[in-house]
Amino acid sequence: MKPTVGVVSYIEAPDPTAAYLSVRLIKSRTIMEDEELPRIELKLEIKRNSNGIITTDIWKDCIYNDYWFEEGNASCDCNRELFWLRAQGLLDGYTNTECGKGKYSLRLSNNITGEILFNEIDETA
Repeated sequence: MKPTVGVVSYIEAPDPTAAYLSVRLIKSRTIMEDEELPRIELKLEIKRNSNGIITTDIWKDCIYNDYWFEEGNASCDCNRELFWLRAQGLLDGYTNTECGKGKYSLRLSNNITGEILFNEIDETA
């Protein structure tokens, strides 16, 4: 067994200068020596449930962690609204958002392979 080197407890934001997207996770996992963290080109489809509008954004060189989107900060409507606005080019500086669940839904996929990683968007609705 390889010796433990450290603990992964974060996901990189698509824009490191945007403090509101720099998020630390509560859940973490141990990394082993010489282990490479998986980096992907992540495609985000963000649906505003009130009007059904879906926007798309691509996060290049993203360290993907499903926990962050399922239970972490990216599961909250306050961050999902920021993602939705950013995907449309409407995020300009500080934006006041409200916490909650259910206003936005996500579908995440590997933009290179097309593999669906996480999906909350109900196509029948």
